[in-house]
Amino acid sequence: MSMLLTLLLAAPPVLWRYPTDGEAEPAALEAAVAPLAARLPDHLPTTAARDAWLAAPVSQAPLPPCFADTGVCADLDRAVLEALGFGGGIDARARRQGAGWEVRLEVVSTAPHVAPRTLVGLGDTLNEATENVVSELIGLATLRVTVEPPTARLYAGALLLGTGPGNYLVPPGTTDVRAEADGHAPATVRLEVAAGDAATLTFNLPAVSARVTLRFNPENAKVTLDHLPFADRPGTVALAPGKHLLRVEAPGFESYERMIDVAAGDTLEVTHDLKPKADLGARYAHPHPDTIARAFYGRAVLRTTRVFEGPVELGSGILRVEETSESAQLGGLDLGVGWRGELFEVEALGLAWLGGADPHTAVLPQDRVGLLTDLQRWVIRPLWVGVRWPRWRVDPFVRAGVSMVLESFTARGVLDPAGNRAKKDHELTLWMLGAEAGCRAQLDQDVFVQLSGSYEGWSETRSQASFQLGLGWTFDALGGGGAQ
Repeated sequence: MSMLLTLLLAAPPVLWRYPTDGEAEPAALEAAVAPLAARLPDHLPTTAARDAWLAAPVSQAPLPPCFADTGVCADLDRAVLEALGFGGGIDARARRQGAGWEVRLEVVSTAPHVAPRTLVGLGDTLNEATENVVSELIGLATLRVTVEPPTARLYAGALLLGTGPGNYLVPPGTTDVRAEADGHAPATVRLEVAAGDAATLTFNLPAVSARVTLRFNPENAKVTLDHLPFADRPGTVALAPGKHLLRVEAPGFESYERMIDVAAGDTLEVTHDLKPKADLGARYAHPHPDTIARAFYGRAVLRTTRVFEGPVELGSGILRVEETSESAQLGGLDLGVGWRGELFEVEALGLAWLGGADPHTAVLPQDRVGLLTDLQRWVIRPLWVGVRWPRWRVDPFVRAGVSMVLESFTARGVLDPAGNRAKKDHELTLWMLGAEAGCRAQLDQDVFVQLSGSYEGWSETRSQASFQLGLGWTFDALGGGGAQ
């Protein structure tokens, strides 16, 4: 060790020589040593480095005693090196060793207390053997590392050696060599090396998969990941780290979909019980309890009605209205109360007011053209009887009966060629037969929504077609129970 400190730390440089008695060309061996010069800061490993040092002026050092005839030169080579100002010399020779090479370094120090030493390095190639012996010279061992992935980081204990495959120097002794890479499992090898040894290590780091633990019912559900088949039973399954669309589905059940995000090495737990799909046949086979909970109802709907053209034959004289030649559009409010059984229903009373019609053409005597304005209708519907067919919350119905229509309007016309105008108010009562078909949707025990259409007419009366939309309320009367 003292020799190494002298070689590495002494101010005088160490001279490298390449005798011609080796099997390798001196130039080839020098070329193999030259890249290692950074590890030997006080050495002159190449001819160019030696010539540059010799060309520089140096201070005169005292000659060795044997050169001054005051002593005997025990080692002429060491004395010459000392006389030239070198701290030592290294003769490097290389020869074949089987299929490989052997590089031998004969190290001489000018320090009298350091004995000469011979170092030997072996390798498959000249460069490899040279690197091994130089590593021993500086007191380190060489690691030749192959690693996958090539971005892996290599450590000797806590010391970062570098990244990726290559040759690394480590101190002699027992060392834990570790390889790490993002997204991969680390690997560690305990290595014992001596100075100058060359060890070969190969790391193939397995990718670290993320994992997902699936717990679901029913157990025959199928799982897809990013729309591709993934798992067909509960358990823990590996997957690539990152974000994924997970979907669980089974016949007869509502599917479950979730976006998951799992990091490398983590295990995510997904637990879900699929909900059975609604059996529409079973759902609509029977009424929902809310639909038949209460027998009596009241309703309030908005009604729009078209009154068709037809005979009127009302009034006298020049303002007698023979007929209308245009239909009229009315709008208003329709109220009603009634009773509903499980299959039958009776609307005890319906009352509607309709108005808001635009003026429309009427035919007066002598084919004069007049107008009907301010048309209004009151519609009374007593005891309309019908049937209903409640299925779940849906309640289709049909009912029919007699309607009494109280109509009022103003007839307007031209009296004479001079353009004098006149008007006359009329009121009349019409009896009609009518029918209504529609559907209710029971929102809860108290409220339903109604949508229906109706038609009322008789013989040559001006019939009307209506559309109704509104709300209804159910209730119990006199402590009565439900419709069932």
